Amino acid sequence: MNRWLWLPLMVLLSPAALAADGPAEEKSEPKVEAPAPADSESRKDVAIKEEEAEAEEEEEENKAEDVKEKSIYGPIQQRLFDQVHELELGWAYLPLDPYVKGYGVQLAYTYHFSHRLAWEMFRVGWSYNVDTKLKDKLITQASNVSPDEFPAVLFWGNSDLVLKLLYGKQTFLNRTVIHFEIFAVGGVSLVFRNPYNIFDMDFQNPRLEIGLNAGLGFRIWFNPTWSVRVDLRDTVILFCFNRADFPIKNSALLGLTLALGF
Repeated sequence: MNRWLWLPLMVLLSPAALAADGPAEEKSEPKVEAPAPADSESRKDVAIKEEEAEAEEEEEENKAEDVKEKSIYGPIQQRLFDQVHELELGWAYLPLDPYVKGYGVQLAYTYHFSHRLAWEMFRVGWSYNVDTKLKDKLITQASNVSPDEFPAVLFWGNSDLVLKLLYGKQTFLNRTVIHFEIFAVGGVSLVFRNPYNIFDMDFQNPRLEIGLNAGLGFRIWFNPTWSVRVDLRDTVILFCFNRADFPIKNSALLGLTLALGF
């Protein structure tokens, strides 16, 4: 009898038990997160990459600007030997006058503004004049010719602008590097002429004159301080102050000077 009483209870309870046991028997699968898309980077990473790209572009622009600036000289070095103040002392030769040849000395000071431009504030000189055979022959053979008719340059003073045209360096015998410069000058000249030298000079025939001069020069440096210059200049005398005339006469000068730069 007891067996028949438990049977209905077992039938009633078995679905609930099965329902209770069912979920327990199911295996829970682990959740797998879906991989993020390749193009969905974080905003921080994108910002960092943008900053890096901008920095690279800026660096490339700076390099391009540097190359552009350096392309002015290319592989050529800039000027190594330069100066601000320059003092010169040297020899002068005045060859143009057919009746008198002058041998003298000169002193000059130049202020250099830049690599291209300078101002030769003064160049003063004195010449000892030697008569040529032509002059002696004319005075001897022509009775109406006097030495007073042959005024020659005794003193001169120039003030010129200097334009530096070319600077470079070369090797001598593949052993020594020589730095050189070519320049042009132009300015105003004051000239004192007299037929006689300073020791025999009379003051009856002096001529104080003004003119314009121009020329070219060449310089070789021994070191950054000392250099030697060769100048070739021509002065066109335009007006005589004490005679109030216009002689329009040329006076050429060839100079060799030792220059001190500092």
